[in-house]
Order: sequence, then C-alpha cells, then structure tokens
Amino acid sequence: LEFADTHFTNKIKPGWKSDRGRILLTYGRPSEIERSPMETSKKPHEIWVYNELEGGSMFVFCDMKGFGEFELLHSTYRKELSQPDWERLIEVQDDALRRPDFSTTPPN
Repeated sequence: LEFADTHFTNKIKPGWKSDRGRILLTYGRPSEIERSPMETSKKPHEIWVYNELEGGSMFVFCDMKGFGEFELLHSTYRKELSQPDWERLIEVQDDALRRPDFSTTPPN
C-alpha cells in the first residue's frame, strides 16, 4: 500500500486507488516494467509483464490525458480489461499535441 501511494499518487486519487496501484496490490510487483515517456507519436505508457501469471501476462497503462494518471488500457490476463487495439489508442492523434522531433533537425 505504501509503495503504491508513494509511486502512483496523483492530483486525482491516492496511489492505491489508481489502476497501477490496484494491479500492484492484486498481483504483486511485475517481473519487468517497460517505461515509455512521451514520444513524438505516442502518449506516455508503461507495459508491465508478470512471467508467473498465466504463463506470462502483460498489462498496458497509458497517461491518456497528460495529467500523470496512468489508466489500464489492455491486459493479456483473462480477468482484466482486454483491448487488442491498445497500440492505436496510445498514438497521438492531434498533430498539435505531438512533440517536435529535434533528432532530425540539422544544427545551425
């Protein structure tokens, strides 16, 4: 509970009430976490993998609104939300919201 509150609390709710907090408290710490901060074409998201859960289960969380609240978008675990098109959902749709990609900009 303390870990969830420390790491997942935001302005909207305490960490233990967040989706990541609920998953952490229900299934324990994941075997792996892949963190992807805001990219040019994708919203910030995390992929948690539990190797021991049903032979390997994945949970995808995304900060859909940009306020630091990571929502559960998809899981391969049968008891949780499943949205096979989750990769489309994390894409930034509005060009005005995309971060500029300075890696391809020539230096002055």
